[in-house]
Amino acid sequence: MTASFDRAAILTKNLKLEKQGLEIGPLDNPIVPKKGTRVLYADHLPTDKLRDKYRGDQFVRNDNIQGVDIVFGPSGVKDAVGSRRFSYVLASHVIEHIPNPLGWFNEIYGFMEPGGILSLAIPDKRYCFDRLRGLTTATDWIGAWLQEATMPTPVQILDALSNEVSHNGNGIWQDNVDPHDLTRVCDPREALRVAVEVLESGEYRDVHCWVFTPRSFCNLLRRLSVFGLLNFYVANFHDSVGHEFFIQLQKPEKFQWSEQIASIPLFREGRYKALPEDFDPKYYLSHYPDVMQARVDPADHYVEYGRFEGRAVCDATGPRTGAPNAQVPAAQ
Repeated sequence: MTASFDRAAILTKNLKLEKQGLEIGPLDNPIVPKKGTRVLYADHLPTDKLRDKYRGDQFVRNDNIQGVDIVFGPSGVKDAVGSRRFSYVLASHVIEHIPNPLGWFNEIYGFMEPGGILSLAIPDKRYCFDRLRGLTTATDWIGAWLQEATMPTPVQILDALSNEVSHNGNGIWQDNVDPHDLTRVCDPREALRVAVEVLESGEYRDVHCWVFTPRSFCNLLRRLSVFGLLNFYVANFHDSVGHEFFIQLQKPEKFQWSEQIASIPLFREGRYKALPEDFDPKYYLSHYPDVMQARVDPADHYVEYGRFEGRAVCDATGPRTGAPNAQVPAAQ
């Protein structure tokens, strides 16, 4: 990580620290200090049990574990928070552990003030022990939401344990490591044994349920937006530094789908390689009511149809020259 990078500044950007806030899972290294702020700390265990859990862990300063103000139980975040309302919620390396992220988002949205920010630090699978695992998709999240998941599934546990890797004995690294330089940490038969044991016992086994890169996470948000399952806008995005990336989601004062989809970062690679550099999703939606009415991702529409129809992509350009006599439906 570069010496000039200020992690706390990225995570607290746009946060109104003078107002009531919530930091989830601060453990021994909180981002928002108690002194001079109105932050409350939340975790899945009370302070004494957290200290018992991490006693002897070389990576956790036990005597610096923060006092927990709110304990999240099996019923989730909403019940633990009660009638409190927050201007911001900060969660570093939490969302990948949440069995039902869409449900979690909805609960946070419910107790967040309009204009409030959910600030997240998320591990990038390319630079940590998740390197060999497949990327999470929007439909994975939707499946967990439909099933009202409350704990990691045996399949997630098997995937996490059997594909956990290290590089020179380390679980995180700075450079993009080739897969052939990685070593599996867990014997696959032991991983299967643990998954079966969890299935039979109903025990909660904490693992990374979900796996992302910055681009896959933003694409996941785009799909959720099209499905109508995302309530937040993206207020800020910061690409990976070290083994993590950062994103801030905002509860809008007034929701407009065109504003939401336009707020989500769009990367001109892979499926979207054909997008012009000056492609403006807000312009595209405002000028083509058929796309807006159908709630089609403007980037998807341009790639599939608009470029062949010669549709304009921004205020500075007129219609593009497309394939001659292209007969393509406007919005499917």
